[in-house]
Amino acid sequence: MGSSQWVMMLNPSWLNTYITLVETGHFTETAKKCFMTQPGVTQHVHKLEAALGYALLNRHGKQFELTLEGEKLYRYALTQRQSHQQFLDSLNDSDPYAGVCQIACSGAVAMQIYPTLIAKQTAHPELQIRVEAAPNRRIFAMLQSNEIAFGIVTQQPNDSAFTAIEVGEQPLTLFVPSRHASTADFEALALLGYIAHPDADHYLDRILGANFPDHYRGMTRIPQRGYVNQINQILLPVAAGLGFTALPAKVGESMQARGDIARLPLKVPSIDPLYLVYKTHRQSIQRYLWLEPLVKDLLR
Repeated sequence: MGSSQWVMMLNPSWLNTYITLVETGHFTETAKKCFMTQPGVTQHVHKLEAALGYALLNRHGKQFELTLEGEKLYRYALTQRQSHQQFLDSLNDSDPYAGVCQIACSGAVAMQIYPTLIAKQTAHPELQIRVEAAPNRRIFAMLQSNEIAFGIVTQQPNDSAFTAIEVGEQPLTLFVPSRHASTADFEALALLGYIAHPDADHYLDRILGANFPDHYRGMTRIPQRGYVNQINQILLPVAAGLGFTALPAKVGESMQARGDIARLPLKVPSIDPLYLVYKTHRQSIQRYLWLEPLVKDLLR
């Protein structure tokens, strides 16, 4: 049987694993996201390679690059997932509380809205809510490829393909180890270094640019002391004295449970607007009609 015939028979579970692997770049992270073992991830890749008759990855130790065929399969897998979701949308469009409801936002916003969304799903068992934490750039890419229907971002799009509605705002806060609580000197902060997370560069660029305009020349000049992509863990290295970071004030306050972390006073407040964005010409879907007023109420 030719490889072109095999493509139509590829297991959707294998394809989902492959998409996740490509997007995370790590077998271990893929296993976590897909609730699998790492050997299970490897097995799915091997099954795809065997079915297609081509190598999909060039492995270099624990790192890998996609082969040309691997790139093609990734694009094909995305198309299949989008088509599947659009099909499900068409089946469930008439009921506002049934079907898949997909939204992406920052981890900070997710902490604010997800408990209420879970309550909504609990009240309507036919509704399936999927929330993905992602930075602005990734959210716009997901909207463009129809992976999600709505996103919440901090930057208003300048592309007419997207419509944005302001739904709230989030004040930003600089968190430092407690021994640096009185440090308002840029050089001292730069020497300390920062703890990165998916939105850290954006938050810190806003705060440092506004409060230290004579000294701040971009995040590339400040040493990174660590990286965390789990929002509830971000302040742990700060508490250990390893660096400073920035978070929305509401999120940071809920995480600041100990006395070894302090909020650094800012002369110039930094406040990010929050926009609910969607594709301008996307067909209206009934189950998203309740989302806009709910998000506005949660974020204002």
